[in-house]
Amino acid sequence: MNMSTDVIPKWRRSTGWVRPGVLAVPFLPCACFKIAQPQGFLEEEIKTYPRVQPCRSG
Repeated sequence: MNMSTDVIPKWRRSTGWVRPGVLAVPFLPCACFKIAQPQGFLEEEIKTYPRVQPCRSG
């Protein structure tokens, strides 16, 4: 049994690193804002929204 490994072309290695990085870019600010959120931020922010009335069907 001959077990030889094929050499991966440089463009495939580069693509393998670049594509996941490009996909991570839009999610990075969201993660940073979530980490940097002060304690109690959401609780205070929710208080400023108007109360929503449930829809009545019928």
